[in-house]
Amino acid sequence: VRLFNRHLGITPMRALWRARVEAAVRLLGETGLSIAEIADRTGFQNPFHLSRLVKRSCRLSPRELRHRVWNTPPCTAGRD
Repeated sequence: VRLFNRHLGITPMRALWRARVEAAVRLLGETGLSIAEIADRTGFQNPFHLSRLVKRSCRLSPRELRHRVWNTPPCTAGRD
């Protein structure tokens, strides 16, 4: 744990939770799975736990995050 923290500046457990949140955020944007299903697939104990960590990380609830991702128009750069 000390070596991991020394080299990466984060504990192994924080790295694991960060990876789980990143996977959950990706699933929120790419799938129509329920928040409960995403929580289960990414290793959270329950949807509330997932929601709390997503909100802490992204400053948006999972529903708000999904809404933003799904309702943002694709990039139109280079379409002249």
